[in-house]
Amino acid sequence: MTAVREVVFGKTGEEGLAAGLKPDAVHLSMSTISTAAAGEFAKEHEKHGQRYVAAPVFGNPDAAQARELFIIAAGGRDPLERCGPLFDLLGQRTFVIGSDPGSANLVKLVGNAMMATTLEMLGEGLALVRKRSLDQAAVLDIPTSTMFGSRIHKLYGAKIVAQRYVPSGFALPLALKDVRLALAEAEAAEGPMPSVSVARDRMITGMAHGYAEFDWSVLGLIAAEAAGIEDQANAE
Repeated sequence: MTAVREVVFGKTGEEGLAAGLKPDAVHLSMSTISTAAAGEFAKEHEKHGQRYVAAPVFGNPDAAQARELFIIAAGGRDPLERCGPLFDLLGQRTFVIGSDPGSANLVKLVGNAMMATTLEMLGEGLALVRKRSLDQAAVLDIPTSTMFGSRIHKLYGAKIVAQRYVPSGFALPLALKDVRLALAEAEAAEGPMPSVSVARDRMITGMAHGYAEFDWSVLGLIAAEAAGIEDQANAE
């Protein structure tokens, strides 16, 4: 968030985006940041007569290239309408959450936290399957063809089965940053998220093992190692 803050305020607080934009201009931020930061940026732009819209996205680089992102947007009605054509170009659907920009960031953080716990469970389940000498791909096909047919189960489950953690679509340090932000939001709201805490600790383990360049599906590798399985990362 330091980089985003410098964009808004500049290094001295006087030469950033807020100081340079004209009145009524819209700052559209698609970064994944905290709700507090979003509120801070919105207030700064308001002081300059500007508008601020938060619009983080769900989707990997392939989805972005195909213009198939899901956009979570929040801000004033007028700036949201002005950003609408851009949203239509970038994504397949835009979800408008409300007028508070921070609410869009909260939804994105909750979503990423949910995905992190899903990857953790995928890793644990597939490690157990391997220890029982079952075919991972065949076993994975059953839940993903029945009760767990989401994109994350299919896409990342396949990566774990193939031990394909590089190249990275979403690098482990970035995922860890988002999970930490989600847990900070949970603590502030007194809403415990114990399963997300487990995923965070597994990510920290991955960082300690030197997996900073790997995709966050490397949680599958970490689970395999915890189960005593020797694994490796395969490049595409």
